[in-house]
Amino acid sequence: MKEQFFHAKLLVYRIGLAMALFTFTRGIFYLSNEHLFPKTSFMEKLVVIMAGWRFDLSAIIYLNALVILGHLLPFSFRNKDWYQKMMKVVFLFCNGVALLLEFSDIEYFKVVLRRTTVNLADQTSDALNLLPQILMDYWYWLVLHVTMMLVANFVYNRTFRNLKSIKLNYAIQIGIFVVGTLLAGIAARGGLQLVPLMPVSAGQYVKDVTLAPLVNNTTLTMIFSLQQRRIAELSYFSKEELDQRFSLERIDPTPGPPNKKNIMIIMMESHGKNMLSRFNNYEGTLPFLDSLIGEGLYTPHTFANGRQSNQGVVSVITGIPSLMEDPLMISQFQNNRIRGLGTLVKEMGYSTHFFHGGKNGTFNIDRFSALVGFDNYFGKNEYNNDKDFDGNWGIYDYPFFRRTVKELSKQEAPFCSVLFSLSSHHPFKVEEWFEKKHPKMNKLKRSFYYADAALEQFFIDASKEPWYDNTIFIVLADHVGYIFEERYKTREGMYQIPIVFFAPDGSLKDSTTQVIQQVDIMPTLLDYINYPKSFNSFGQSVFEENKSPYACMFVNNIYQILDKQHILLFDGKEVVGLYDYQADGLMSNNIKANHPEIVNRLENELKAILQRHHRAMIYNEL
Repeated sequence: MKEQFFHAKLLVYRIGLAMALFTFTRGIFYLSNEHLFPKTSFMEKLVVIMAGWRFDLSAIIYLNALVILGHLLPFSFRNKDWYQKMMKVVFLFCNGVALLLEFSDIEYFKVVLRRTTVNLADQTSDALNLLPQILMDYWYWLVLHVTMMLVANFVYNRTFRNLKSIKLNYAIQIGIFVVGTLLAGIAARGGLQLVPLMPVSAGQYVKDVTLAPLVNNTTLTMIFSLQQRRIAELSYFSKEELDQRFSLERIDPTPGPPNKKNIMIIMMESHGKNMLSRFNNYEGTLPFLDSLIGEGLYTPHTFANGRQSNQGVVSVITGIPSLMEDPLMISQFQNNRIRGLGTLVKEMGYSTHFFHGGKNGTFNIDRFSALVGFDNYFGKNEYNNDKDFDGNWGIYDYPFFRRTVKELSKQEAPFCSVLFSLSSHHPFKVEEWFEKKHPKMNKLKRSFYYADAALEQFFIDASKEPWYDNTIFIVLADHVGYIFEERYKTREGMYQIPIVFFAPDGSLKDSTTQVIQQVDIMPTLLDYINYPKSFNSFGQSVFEENKSPYACMFVNNIYQILDKQHILLFDGKEVVGLYDYQADGLMSNNIKANHPEIVNRLENELKAILQRHHRAMIYNEL
């Protein structure tokens, strides 16, 4: 009888080995990113570890499905040496690739603050281009990964002993197969509960949902996102009630004759508010942007709608927030018909241009900008001078910004243009002359200081051009980047970006207390130039008196909406938290139970936005 369970016993050993590998990697992930999470008690850490094992086991079962079947199938050839070697190759390959993803997320998490999903595969070409630099900077993770796999190979080999001819009792073997696959299925779904384990389930084990990535693992998140790329139509409200609560249609509330000023949108890579002195009690790294904010229209309540560049770009030039797993430009809805900013202003005679120093094709920006009406794309190829190539992403900001001014002066007025920076991004390379000028700065700080200098030079050069005085400038970030301060690690703080509207004549120099999000940029600009027709947008003009006081986001499988004081977290079915982020900056006190009226107001507003968003995507209503 003992011999009949031999292969089942081997399988238990190998699943146990995989669990040990995942547990070790989870520990490395936590130690490397501990500063990004709120402090926790010993008991909270214990809960996270034990919950994490449940998620790891689920991922391991999915990952090792072939290995499990290979050990449980009731056939005598399982005893053969060639078969056992084949099983070892499958085990090491499947788990090796998964663990490589887990190690990659140790650093990538610092940027996006979430576990990686399958949409990363759509950026494979960019990742391959940067692979040499990534390997140089993070070689130690690769060494650790290889070492782990060598140890795994050694431990696996130890189970190769006693592979003698076993006389199988097929009745027992079939029973083991049935019971084994049944147990594996239960483990994969995380138990016998009604709904299988999924990344969003991590929120059930932590008081603060920002800890959810510690419970999750990248493998399960990737597997889940493969299944979840489609979004389902929601039915929180009837069609009639939804139309009353939230409409996409926008029109200038104060129509007047066309105001055909040039439009210049400048998006600065990773420029969160944590980089600015104006919003903090420490010296920032963006002195020019700090000063520019004081000369334009701004509010302390300005937010990004996403955590990635390709989410920020979409929100700004289409008025569509990032409320699904995949960024719109690489999702199944990327070919939906969208009347973006470029398309709309062309109806008023504008020429349209998108400037990005990155390699053409990066993040699909060149293709998507054309889809939403930007006829002229100017990237690394059009710059056509590799002397200024940074060796990684594209052209250094300083020369590219100066070239942009020259190109704009060649364009027919009025123009609508977007300029997107790139130097304030890993690997934080700047031109040699700037590095020599600031040799004692660390690489990250110097790259942001360099980007700010490029922005300042842009305005110096532009101010000498005839089109400058007849232009409205909008300077903002695509998303929050590198965070070190506790205040900006919260689900509210991680979206705080600067947004400033600037007119050279000083007509926009003012401050307001309203909430402004990236999706408000397009309707604000169309309002400013008196666009005469209706259009669709999830945002509203900042010049509108009854502007909606909300901003909304989606990350780590949780939707959120915030106003000037409160932020509500929603998992699609129920509210999981309400926080007063003004009084409770670290969001440590969930006040959901104490303020049902606020919960009800924010929840209904968010549900209306979500239902409208999903319907618009599915039925191509944008």
